[in-house]
Amino acid sequence: MIQLRCPECGYLQNVSERRYFSGSEEPIICPHCATPMPPQRLRTEDEPIPEDVAHKILAFSSRILSGGDISKEVVLALEAMIRHYGPTVEGVKALGIGFTRLGEPRKAEPFLMRALAAKPEEVDLVRCLLTVQLAKSDYAQAVRTGTHLLTVLGAQTADEDVAKLVLGHLGMGAIDKARALLEAHPALDSDSPLVKHVLKELKRGSGTGFGGVIRPLKRLWGNKSAKSLQSFGRRALDLVTRNRERSGVPAGRPDRKATAPVAERSKPLAATQQQPESVLEYWIFAPGTEVPGWGAVRDYLDKSLSDRPDGQTFPKFLDEYLGKKRLTTDHLLKRDAPGSFEYPEELIPRNSRDLSADDRAKVVNAAMIVRVRLVIQECRSLDHIVTGVLAVEAVRSLTNGIVQDAISHTLWGTARWKADVVTNPLHNLVETHVRFDTLDEKGIAWIHSHGMQKFGLPEIEIEEVPTDYAPYGRRLMVGAARTLIERTLRGEPPMPPVELHRTPFLLDLEPRPGDEEGHFPVGSLQVFPYVADYDPRNPSTLRHVLRIMESRGYRFPELAPPPTPEPAEPPASAPPHAEKHVLKSRLLLAHRQAQQGLIEFKRSFLDQGHLEGAVHAVKVGFPVAEGEYEWMWVSLDKWTENLILGHVENDPVLRTDLSKGSRVEVEEGQVFDWVIAREGRVLGGAYTEALLSPPDVRHSAAAQ
Repeated sequence: MIQLRCPECGYLQNVSERRYFSGSEEPIICPHCATPMPPQRLRTEDEPIPEDVAHKILAFSSRILSGGDISKEVVLALEAMIRHYGPTVEGVKALGIGFTRLGEPRKAEPFLMRALAAKPEEVDLVRCLLTVQLAKSDYAQAVRTGTHLLTVLGAQTADEDVAKLVLGHLGMGAIDKARALLEAHPALDSDSPLVKHVLKELKRGSGTGFGGVIRPLKRLWGNKSAKSLQSFGRRALDLVTRNRERSGVPAGRPDRKATAPVAERSKPLAATQQQPESVLEYWIFAPGTEVPGWGAVRDYLDKSLSDRPDGQTFPKFLDEYLGKKRLTTDHLLKRDAPGSFEYPEELIPRNSRDLSADDRAKVVNAAMIVRVRLVIQECRSLDHIVTGVLAVEAVRSLTNGIVQDAISHTLWGTARWKADVVTNPLHNLVETHVRFDTLDEKGIAWIHSHGMQKFGLPEIEIEEVPTDYAPYGRRLMVGAARTLIERTLRGEPPMPPVELHRTPFLLDLEPRPGDEEGHFPVGSLQVFPYVADYDPRNPSTLRHVLRIMESRGYRFPELAPPPTPEPAEPPASAPPHAEKHVLKSRLLLAHRQAQQGLIEFKRSFLDQGHLEGAVHAVKVGFPVAEGEYEWMWVSLDKWTENLILGHVENDPVLRTDLSKGSRVEVEEGQVFDWVIAREGRVLGGAYTEALLSPPDVRHSAAAQ
């Protein structure tokens, strides 16, 4: 980074060396006073590379492309010259192949993509790209690249080419496709180390990489030890019955050895309780015993999501979670643990949501339970919720089963599951993914949650609620759950006091340890609601809060509005600023959608940006005075690493230094929205335009 001081106001800003030495016509703008500062100019594309440098680039490129031993110093020297003086066709190709052979896939990929944009069927480049994608555990792309390679080579296909494509299928769990590919090439040399490795992994039933670069991707279907099966079976039995009673403990109430010591109650929660992982776990009660592989799941999602605007986003997350072993699956057969399948008839109404007669029969007569589990380290978005739900729905549909949410203890009827969860997993988020149980003990209710662990939080509970006020106690718990999840998504720990939105209520929180029965696996937070100047630990304070809720009818807003493209307008009685606030919130949601699909957009440009009639454009905010921005579309000409070069497609109003057609350079991080169009029709993106323009105007404007 270079520190650049504004000559007018003295403001010091950090600018990347690439931006500073870019030679772009676009000046660097001071974010404080908007003074333009021209970047340093090294050379333009029209200026020739110095003759001695051109000879060095050619010599280094030839040395790399000759196939002999590659020195890291040679590759780095070539990279420095290419970045300083500009790319050459042979230089870019040599860098892609050189970094691949040095085992640096992340540095190799952008050079390979750029070289392939000019020569999409050059075999050496495609082979290197396949190697890079496998090394990065990008199995879905590796399968596409490997399939393309075999098509280009035809009868000239090498044994290693087939073996690498098999590894891609194994990485996605598509065992049947891997076997079929090997059967289609029966003459593979079994003495080849890579072919031998593939045959070994296929025999073991697990997908792995090659060359020691790719970490093994364990196949988790069915290959379980007896100890694991027993553990799964015991938990299944405990979950479906939930009728454990102990001496002196009310039915369903956890027995803790001790609550948090009084001396610890004043400590921050972080000092007494560690933030748990975010865990999703679903069980599918299935009538058959055939378990679908990840390849079948991926194919199902590709078909079922084809009409959804986020259809390309969540399969990407699926591949990422699989590659990092965050998403796993195993199964339990009834013949191995029959007691785990005895779901008591009297508990089905209590645990279920709208089970039909057919659903109930599937639960009672299930021959297999398939477990889908997704674990992430920290919860900063809700992408894992959507991805987990879609993966579960794929398994449910392929096995014709019934879904049990093992975290919230909810047994879903098929119609209700598809309508309330699959269609929009983030709608009514807390009520859908968290379950609140109320236990009445002689006129006093204990209300607690199951499902907060999905958001990286302990469960929450409240005690000593008068039974007459139990509905208001439950409503308060819903508000507490929404507030704590919001804070987690913002990166804020659950530190008291916690303010409940749009109410005068505060929450004190006391961490409590887990119980022996596993009712709260990572412990819980006991909630003490209060208002200012009241003691939260005084039992009369809780009654006071519940009376206020009853008299004023407090309700708590949804955690987030459902991501619909055309949301309802604010009510006519809303204050003047409400419409602007709602629009801003929706624009931010649209921006997040655009960010999630940016990688696919980049790949589309690199693969198809050269095609006649194809338009790839990004929306960028160009700074003007006083912290304002002028938002304009920029059509893409070139994309190098994280820098985008293009032309302004709008007639600027505030930025008088620019005009329609001006050549500009922006960084990936500046992209607010993007659009792909062909022959005047929008094919993807334009998320923010959906909020600012009618559909017919939006499509014509974004595609220009």
